[in-house]
Amino acid sequence: MDFRESKISMSRYILRYKAPGTKPQQDLLRIREAAGVKILDESPRMLLVEGDDEKIKGLRNDLSDWLVTPEVQISVPDTRYRIKRPIE
Repeated sequence: MDFRESKISMSRYILRYKAPGTKPQQDLLRIREAAGVKILDESPRMLLVEGDDEKIKGLRNDLSDWLVTPEVQISVPDTRYRIKRPIE
């Protein structure tokens, strides 16, 4: 089997805890132990995770106090000044 054929589609998602208080340790443990899901970054109320779409959708159904959204990358516009006409 070719490496490209066996590669699983990995996507990044942002998980935001929407209930009051801190993130429950039970939820964090469930996310960390989920096969095919890796935590890339963590803040007090959010997680950046990478994993198989189906696994993350399964977590979404299990974690009712979490908002799960796909990561969207936005390119920064080039703000450098440009010369409109050649200098004579």
